[in-house]
This record gives sequence, C-alpha cells and structure tokens, in this order.
Amino acid sequence: MPIRPPALDDRDFAALVDELLDRVSAHTPEWSPRLGDPGRTMIELFAWLADTLLYRANLIPERQRLAFLRLLGVGLRPAIPASGLVSLSLDAKKTAAVSLAAYGTVKGPMAFETQNEITVLPVTGQAYYKRSLTAEERAAFTDIQAALSQIYDAEEATPYVTTPQFAQGQAESIDLVNEAIDECLWIALLAPQPELVETVRETLGRTNDDGRAPLINIGAVPLLQVPDRFFGPDALQIGPRARLPFTWEISTGRVNTTTGQPEYLPLQTVADSTNGLVQPGVFRFSLPAPAFIGSLSNDVQIDPFAGTGDRPPRLDDPETDARLVTWIRLRPTATLAHFELSWVGINAVEIDQRQTVRDRILGTADGSANPTYALPGQSVDPATLIVEVDEPQLGYRPWRAIEDLALAGRDDKVYQLDAEAGIVTFGDGLRGQLLPIGQRLRIAQMRAGGGSEGNLPPGSLTEISALTLRQAPAGKLTVQQPIATTGGEAAEDLASAEQRIPAMLRHRDRAVTATDYKQLAAESPGVRVGRVEVLPRFHPEQVPTMGELK
Repeated sequence: MPIRPPALDDRDFAALVDELLDRVSAHTPEWSPRLGDPGRTMIELFAWLADTLLYRANLIPERQRLAFLRLLGVGLRPAIPASGLVSLSLDAKKTAAVSLAAYGTVKGPMAFETQNEITVLPVTGQAYYKRSLTAEERAAFTDIQAALSQIYDAEEATPYVTTPQFAQGQAESIDLVNEAIDECLWIALLAPQPELVETVRETLGRTNDDGRAPLINIGAVPLLQVPDRFFGPDALQIGPRARLPFTWEISTGRVNTTTGQPEYLPLQTVADSTNGLVQPGVFRFSLPAPAFIGSLSNDVQIDPFAGTGDRPPRLDDPETDARLVTWIRLRPTATLAHFELSWVGINAVEIDQRQTVRDRILGTADGSANPTYALPGQSVDPATLIVEVDEPQLGYRPWRAIEDLALAGRDDKVYQLDAEAGIVTFGDGLRGQLLPIGQRLRIAQMRAGGGSEGNLPPGSLTEISALTLRQAPAGKLTVQQPIATTGGEAAEDLASAEQRIPAMLRHRDRAVTATDYKQLAAESPGVRVGRVEVLPRFHPEQVPTMGELK
C-alpha cells in the first residue's frame, strides 16, 4: 500500500460539535442543548477554536517536508524563458548599416530582448528557388521546352519556375532536395531603390573603422520533425540529428573566362548558433570587398544564358531585378535524401523573454549574519548576475556566487543565489565573509524572467527599442517575427519540488539503472517530455541520422 503521512488529527468542526454533544448527554443528561441556546453557542465556539488549532497542527508535516527540501538543497526551479527569432529592417531611405548593441527591447504582448549584437544592413532579402514544373505546366510548355532545347543546344533542358519562398517574412516549409531542381535556396539582396544599388553594394563591402569586414546575419530554421521510424521495431535506428553538409556562397557577378560558369565566393562563418542547421539560430558571415559583390545580368538579350545552369534564377519582375544587389545561395555539399527548412531570412537576431537590469542598488549592510536581499526580479539567470559590494577605500568590487555557503571559508567574498525567488544570501563571518557595515550593495547586471506566457504566435512582436554600439538611439526599425517563440515554462511549484525528493535520494543525479535514466531525461528543463524509453547498449553515433545519405 502507498505510504501516506497521516494527519495529526482528522476531526473537523462538525465532528468536534458532535463529540461535545455526546459528552453533554453522558455527564449532564438533564440538559439537552438546542440550536440557539447559549450553551449550544459556547459548544460551537470552542469547536471552532479547536478546529483552527488542529488546522495549524496538521501543517507540521508539510513544514517538515519543506525543511527537508532545504536540507537537501533542493531549490525551486526558476521559470524558463521563451526564445525565438526576429528579422529587422531599416527605413527605405537609409543606405548606411546600423550596428545595434545586445539587449534591445522587442515589444509585444510580452517584452523580449535581443541576445546578441547585430548589424542591420540597408537591404531586404527575398528567397527564391527553382521549382520543378507541375504536370499541367509541363503539358502547356512542351513546345516552348523543345524550342529552348534547340536554342541552347541541349538534348534535354530542365525547365523551372522562379518561385518566391518565405514571402513577407512568413515561415513555410520547403525540401530543397526534392522541390528545387538545383537543390539550392537563393536569397536576393535588394536595395531600397534602383538608383541606390551601387551605394548599397559599397556599404555591404566597406571595412569598418576598426578594420573588420562587415557582417551579415542570416536566420535559419530547419524543419524539425520526428521521423516515421520513431515507433516500432525500427526505432533502434534513430540517433541524434547530425550536422548537415552545406555551404553558403555569395555571387561575385563575374563569369569564369575558362569554363564560362558564374563565380561564387564561400561566405566566411563568424558564428553559427544553428549548430550546423540542427536547430533554429543565426549565422553571422563576413562579407567580401565590394569588388566581389555583384550579380549577373538578368536580361537574356545581354546574357542569353541568364537563369540557366549554375546561374541564379531569373527574376520576372523588372522592378525587383532593378533593385538586385547580389545573390546569396545555400546548397548541400553532399547527396542527401532531404534538406528541409521552415524559414530563412536576413538581418535576423535571436531573442528571449528575459529582461536586463543594470546598476541597481540593493541596500546597505547592517552587519548581521547571513543577510538576505531581494533582487529586482525572479527566475534569475545565474550566468548574467554580477553582485558588487562597495568595499572601504576600494569602491565597488564583485563578489562571486557559491552553490552552498557551508562550503565557503571565513574570508571568501561569496554569496548564495536562490534563482527562482530572486534572493541572494551572504555569509556569517565563519562561512563566507561578513558584509562591511554601512556599505552599499548593487546589481551591476542581471537578466531575469520567463514563463509559459512568453510562447507567442508568429507576428506578435512588432516593435524594437535598441541602442547602437555607441549607446545612441537606433531610430525606427521594422520588426518581423516569422516563427513562434517557444520554450517558455513556468517556475516550479512546491508540490512538484516535493515529488522530486524520492528521485534525488535514489540517484543523486547519477544515472545507473534504467529508472535513473528515465527520471533524469523526464526532468530536462525546457522540454515537455511525454514518454521516455531507455534503449540498452544503444550507441546513436553508430547509426544513420535524419540527414542520412541516399
């Protein structure tokens, strides 16, 4: 049978009244208290007082459980912030890039912040791919295809339709291997106006004041899905998704005089938070000099091979073609069964639900042992918290965080953080140094926040307030949110923390038995796990992955 701690006293108000009435009949049978009699009122009064005392007494087991949690060092887990991607664009009249500092505020139903710096380039990006013809289109263009085969002296020409993808910044899935005839995704970088193409090209390739090449941010969201083999006897073949073999290239606008093929330069990767297109994130690329940024003619009267072979897709809209600065293409470098994407866009930056606090005074030390101070926020990110103490003749000096003050020496300048509650506790002079009496404490920097309310649908975030790297207002920027923000989770409650006590005593974060593996996997933060299955002697690195070869 299950072990349930009994209540110290399970009597309620009605039971106490009945017990007193039974005693009246036993000790004073000549008295029969009725409703409304003063004696019956006194009985009910004392029954109510006893019921209140029993309620408090029955809280003792719960208090002991909470005290047990503290002895085990089991704190409540803080809320997990939602995260996502947004794409920024400048005013149509601007031709100069704007470099934004991290932690700009993105406004919507919930406030988000940018996680990294970003250089917003004065271009917009439109993705295209060379789509195969449908059966109806093939029948309609049979004669045209035969004529083109004669013109280009090709035994079999492969027709295609230049098809925009992710129009208006909206996410939509595509499998480049099975839907694009050249297995490539082409991104046209477009100037605001046709007369600004050369000016924008110079901006893209201009070296910064510090000698660094300009950077372009390209956000990418792979189409993550569970394969059909997740269930059944073939489930043992599933492993972690591997990094896909691919490359990003930029058009130089030149043709190789020997081969007659267009020339492309591989973009130099500065950072890649997608981890090889296995998760949503942002690529940061260094752009080449202006002389190596360009596009071939889209006019077949000038270049009869426009849009054919390894050339970019032809643009049917003359206005779009007039604003074309250059092409960036994404292509696989190996033969894959699938290359699936949900969204790709330029000027992208990662965001999360936390908010940044800087230079906030916490209070003044009074010399007491183990003083506690409430931080200006809950669900604090420990990696971003910087606590400083104004030490005599030294000024503000940072103190470091420690997991448990019991591990600190008497001269260690440390504090202990309760991330969920947003509370810091300092030492008592024996376990951690005492705070200097009369000196102030401040938060130099911290980021806090999170919760399931941050899981917003696409298009919910529409504005941004940010500073440039020189701490000047960035001006008006347009924000597009192509994908939903996900991963937000509420802070843990006491009941959930109590349920973790048996598991902690059983394995203490060590995975030995199959049950231990299940328990630890189910507790993965930020992941809603439905079911966990343990596969004995399974080595995922030795089996094909979702990016398997044909």
